Formats: sequence, structure tokens, C-alpha cells
Amino acid sequence: MSGPRHNDDFDQKLGDSNFQRGPVALTKVGHGQDKRPCGPGGALTRAAAATVGAGALLGALAIPAAASGSPNPWEGAQVGLTYPVYQPKTALALPRSSFKLLSCGVGQDESIFATYGTAYDPASNYGKTVGFSIAEGYPAICANPGTAKQVGIWIVGIPKGTVEVRVSVYCDPAQFQSCTTASGAKNGYVLQWAQPYTSAQYLKKQTQMFMDTSRLTLAQAFHIVAGVRSV
Repeated sequence: MSGPRHNDDFDQKLGDSNFQRGPVALTKVGHGQDKRPCGPGGALTRAAAATVGAGALLGALAIPAAASGSPNPWEGAQVGLTYPVYQPKTALALPRSSFKLLSCGVGQDESIFATYGTAYDPASNYGKTVGFSIAEGYPAICANPGTAKQVGIWIVGIPKGTVEVRVSVYCDPAQFQSCTTASGAKNGYVLQWAQPYTSAQYLKKQTQMFMDTSRLTLAQAFHIVAGVRSV
């Protein structure tokens, strides 16, 4: 099955006007079999194959979302969480396909995990159809994505500031030498960043964000990042 239609004009506009590339860090991440939170600087690790994506494992860890009566699941989740919750307002016209809270252990806030498009259900769709997953938490995200290679840090413009987005590309260890930034359009991108503090942010908890993609360009992924808003 073919991927999304590639829009060169769209990519060029986003790449030139909103995003600044930082120093490339060709760091191999995700060789271990252990499971670690995806917090600041955390390794991207998972025992499963890289091309499967994060959806299958995360689904096994999911617990029902908090029942608050709110029709917006992000607003409902905020009721029971102590860190600021953020919702993607730009989803490239992809419908939301799931929303879950992931248990992070006794005494810890749950992480939020949501998927858009058709790439995560069933998991075999990953890399074949269009979609993305987005997760958030504090102090870390309870998620374990596949083996990925970090390819750089980009500065993405958001309302009232910028965020540094660490970009990695899913690829098998044997393919690390040939795996490039462009490989992510086929293999999938991993983006990690921290939402900036705001004057109204209580407890000064800086929400950690994670996103991975299926059949999206990097410019499209940055467009989603730039559209994240607090609830």
C-alpha cells in the first residue's frame, strides 16, 4: 500500500519558515532489551522489531481513561493528572483512533497515549498506512518505542517560543550506517521534546512529549508538534 501523497511545496514552506536544524547527533539508541521510560535523554528501547512501532506494546499497558464527564479526553485526563496536559490541535485531517492512560506504577501519574489514522490498529499496518501516535507524561513517559537512530535536533516554532525536538529514525541495528533522516518517511520518525514552562504552570512540571509517525514526512511531523496546545 502506498504512503501519503508527498507535497513538496508544503514541506518546503515548513522547512524554510518554521524550523531550524540543530547539530546532527548520529547516536545509536535502542539496542537493549530492557524497558526504560522515554524521559529526557532516555534511550529508545524495546525488545520488538523496529518496524512495528510503539502501538502494540503500549496497548498492553493501557488502563481506562479517567471518567470526568468531559467530552474531550485530554480535558478529562487533566482532572486526574498533576502535570500540564497538551492536545494536538493539528492532526493533518487524520481521525483519532485511540486514547489511553498508561500506568507508570504506584504513586506516579499515568502517561497519555493517543493514536491518529490507521497505522496502529492493527499493528501490522504500521509503515504501510498513514498515522501517528503522541504520548506525554512527567517526569517521564511510560512508553518503549522501537530501535531508532538519532539524526539531529531541530528548533520548532510554537506560540510564544520554540522547542528543541530530538529526531530519531526507526531502523534495525544492521542498517544504522545507511539509515538517514530521509529514511524516516518510510521507516517512521520518533520525535521527543519538552513543552516549555508557562507563567500559569502549576508545580513547575515540564511535560515530556513523544511522537512517532507512519508514512509522514518530517515536515508534516513538525507541523503536528507546532500545533500542540494546552487544554
